[in-house]
Amino acid sequence: MTAHKLKIAVLRGDGIGPEVVDAAKRVLAAAGERNSLFLDLVDLPIGFEAYEKFGRTFPQETINGMEESDGWILGPLSAGSYPKDDKDFPMASGKIRKRFDLFANIRPVRSLMPGHDREIDLVIVRENTEDFYPDRNLYKGYGEFWPNEDTVMSLRVITRKACRRIAETAFELAKGRTKKQVTAVHKANVLSEGDGLFLEEVEKVARNYPEVQLKKGLVDSIAMQLVTIPESFDVLVTTNMFGDIL
Repeated sequence: MTAHKLKIAVLRGDGIGPEVVDAAKRVLAAAGERNSLFLDLVDLPIGFEAYEKFGRTFPQETINGMEESDGWILGPLSAGSYPKDDKDFPMASGKIRKRFDLFANIRPVRSLMPGHDREIDLVIVRENTEDFYPDRNLYKGYGEFWPNEDTVMSLRVITRKACRRIAETAFELAKGRTKKQVTAVHKANVLSEGDGLFLEEVEKVARNYPEVQLKKGLVDSIAMQLVTIPESFDVLVTTNMFGDIL
């Protein structure tokens, strides 16, 4: 094979981040060697490391380096430890998703034990840019606020565009798999408008994939079934927060 070169930004993060990322770098190096890939790994600061160097957890210098790279490795961030209401401590993972429009969070799950009687091979496809997440559900500002000292209000944002493209991602993935099945996970019995819109768009997309079976399920029921009968699932598609929890 002809050797290819890729520039990979390495953002080690906080807490256990450096340990996790260093392990990922070793895996990447082995994969690169096996597949004739030359990987140029470039360290970029993020989180507390970036704050110490640039005075901000997600500085413009890091953003510029990410834009110039072919891909990134991002370690965990201790956003829960950042001072609240401090513009110099933005939640970088949310900023990254929003800035680079990373709308599809794809989580494969596979059992690796040979001869195991429960062959699990499923993928959770989670929308990643809106819903209840206050750091990414508004064009400007923050989607969670205090109208008075005893009340917090959180905005949930569900759009046709986001529902449609995450559904298309799920069906495209499913059509190349063995089971060819998509399960839409929702709570439309309670969140009738938002999850109703999500299901409407999923059903529209499903019409373009007659070879893929569409199933639907309430998120609480699906959570139980992921424990009791995980081998029955193929691709699960859902909104941001439900996908995060699942």
